[in-house]
Amino acid sequence: MGFPFSDPNLHTDRALGTVDPAGDHNAVAAEVEAIEHMLGYNTTSALTPTKWRFSGGTLQKQDPGSTSWSNFLIRGLNFGPTPPGFNPNVGMPYDGMSNLSQVKWFAEQFSAVHGNCIRTYFAQNPSSGSQGPMGMSDIYVWRKALDILYAHGIYVLIDVYVNFYSVYNTPALLSWYQNSSAQAMLKAVAAFKDHPAVIGYLFGNENNASYTIQSPTWTLAKWWAYANKVGGEIKQLDTNHIVGISSGMSSDGSISDCLAAENGGLLTNFDFHGSNTYRGGAWVKPIEGTTDFFSQWTPSNNKPIIITETGVDAFNNSTGLVDQATQASATQNLWNTFDQTKCPGIFFLASNDEYWKTGTSGTTGDNATVHGTSGEAANSDSFYVTPDQFANEQYWGWWTVMDSMPYANPPTARTVVSAMGSTW
Repeated sequence: MGFPFSDPNLHTDRALGTVDPAGDHNAVAAEVEAIEHMLGYNTTSALTPTKWRFSGGTLQKQDPGSTSWSNFLIRGLNFGPTPPGFNPNVGMPYDGMSNLSQVKWFAEQFSAVHGNCIRTYFAQNPSSGSQGPMGMSDIYVWRKALDILYAHGIYVLIDVYVNFYSVYNTPALLSWYQNSSAQAMLKAVAAFKDHPAVIGYLFGNENNASYTIQSPTWTLAKWWAYANKVGGEIKQLDTNHIVGISSGMSSDGSISDCLAAENGGLLTNFDFHGSNTYRGGAWVKPIEGTTDFFSQWTPSNNKPIIITETGVDAFNNSTGLVDQATQASATQNLWNTFDQTKCPGIFFLASNDEYWKTGTSGTTGDNATVHGTSGEAANSDSFYVTPDQFANEQYWGWWTVMDSMPYANPPTARTVVSAMGSTW
């Protein structure tokens, strides 16, 4: 059974608002009902959700069975347990939530140092067509993973990673992929909106950044409009959870385009703005003088901002050595100095080292099986990293790479784990 979006000949102008939301939601509900019947497992009414809301810049939750609201500060990590030899974006997807041994191992470790949230990525790949909305078995396993995390006091922000990069100049593929991404997001909402581990939903990842706007057929204005449309559809499905969009930095390293979108009323269907921002071990970059990140966030709608990615990698490219002490101290400083009146918390990058990031297949990236030191040179304009001005993409982990059988071959905790455990 498929959604109306599954047919590339249907709803191909989704970003322009020509979709029938009621029809879309009925289709989502019908598919989830069919999945429940086949599984003999009720995925929409078996549990009572935790409710979430913002009060000003403060995030609040209402536990199942309670009538009172309590303030909540996100102590989060981006969950990236991809084992060597896998790539979450190519071939068979690897989202991390599908390996329950990994989820359980991580939940035990992260809860022990007072972590309380993770951000998951659910990727799409139009070139291979191998990834798309969750199937029956995916939903079942994800709900088991959510059970494990909730039992350890860990909540989940579910992100659909929207990747249009390779299809901008092919209108038919772009339309198909817009539909597929929206379908994946709505399917996840319908399948998990009742689960008490869910904190909310995030759509996209750095899709505003200059490297994503590479074609005259796809503009920043179109991205904002498309994303806001999907945000509205999420809210029609679920009113108990927060909904956000995740943006990257502008070409000059600022958040000016995000502010303009908020002040222009282009993102009215999102409760918060997520920001992936890399500024080393502080919220002020050298080019900015004394003006820190949070002083720049002044939207007229007073919308809160959540840091959806930040942090410091553990490899010093200048010395060629792992530098755990700097990673730990810089991460602590980021936490100790962020503005909690505007931002209810941080998702640091990342739970584990990831060998697939950057480089050449089989050696330092893609589906790599070895730990490489490739990455990207930083600068004071776009992003800034400590201490060596080089982002070693395979060394962002608080733990080393996650084996597919973590209890047999457990990752090693870096100094940042115990440091943040004492800080939190």
